[in-house]
Amino acid sequence: MLEILTHTGTHIDCPLHFIWGGSTVTDMPLDATVGPARVIEIEDPHMITPEELAKHDIKKGERILCKTSNSPTVYESPVWIEDYVYLGEEAAKYLAEKQISLFGMDAITVGNWRDNDSIMATHKSLLEAGIYILEGCALADVPAGEYELVCLPLRILNGDASPCREILRPLKK
Repeated sequence: MLEILTHTGTHIDCPLHFIWGGSTVTDMPLDATVGPARVIEIEDPHMITPEELAKHDIKKGERILCKTSNSPTVYESPVWIEDYVYLGEEAAKYLAEKQISLFGMDAITVGNWRDNDSIMATHKSLLEAGIYILEGCALADVPAGEYELVCLPLRILNGDASPCREILRPLKK
């Protein structure tokens, strides 16, 4: 028997997580988490900002994974790391305006865990825009670049989230 939370380890957040009546894991289209993706490196040691994202010329429909200084510290730590790099509220709005299809990062949640309003705002900005959120990505050994993302969540009936396995294969140019 295995008992875990739907937000355990690498997992995908669906709209129902923060939007009443939102879509669930079983509603999620397969192409939300399977297809081309881009890993970008974030230099800011505290927060992902719109200014830093703007440097990467993000396009509509992209799947964006942010590698921060969280890798590998946060992902591999056996204890909770309080000071992790998180997605700022304005950066979440920026990504929503860009109309990407998926946002992922190497932290267990996208917002600042010390600020419930930050958690709510970042999730809602992305999820209300139809952007699925991949949290807890293992990106320590992944250089910035273009990849094929294969990420399959468990099919949890009415699930607001699901653990998943994220695999990145370099795209050949």
